[in-house]
Amino acid sequence: MNKTNKFKSTVSTLIMIALSFLIIYLLHDISKAVVGLLCGGKIEFNRGITIVNADYGNFSYILNLILGISIPVLFLFLLVLIFNNSLRNGLYHKFTLIFFMCSVLSISVCLIFYPLVSLFTDLRLHTELDELLEATGLSPLFILVLSLLITTLLVKIASKKNLFKNL
Repeated sequence: MNKTNKFKSTVSTLIMIALSFLIIYLLHDISKAVVGLLCGGKIEFNRGITIVNADYGNFSYILNLILGISIPVLFLFLLVLIFNNSLRNGLYHKFTLIFFMCSVLSISVCLIFYPLVSLFTDLRLHTELDELLEATGLSPLFILVLSLLITTLLVKIASKKNLFKNL
């Protein structure tokens, strides 16, 4: 591969990584915004999508937290399930693989590593996961095990669909 092609490949990879994290972030914020709107809130845009004046009950507050976490994961499941390896589009394959890897990285940090560490110490980061654990009374161990199962299932499905074939 010559220098020009290598440069183009590197730039396209960096753009795809940035786009992947942007999509994950938007899915997270949009899913939370929908619940906020259903609870009578209004949308404001400052450092992301913010819902103000929403009247959350206990159920809607928990639903808001769960959807913020689960919608990006469900989107990843959908993306992996509809992935078609027989398409001969390198850009499609590359983006799907990069999005998969960025999503698994997000899951690993937010839903595996953080609960694992919080089993032994209070990190005092006051994340949405902390709020969810407090509101539901769930153990970080439950989130950790569930996240490991989901990640394992995602990797198995992606492997079966040959997402890693040209890695």
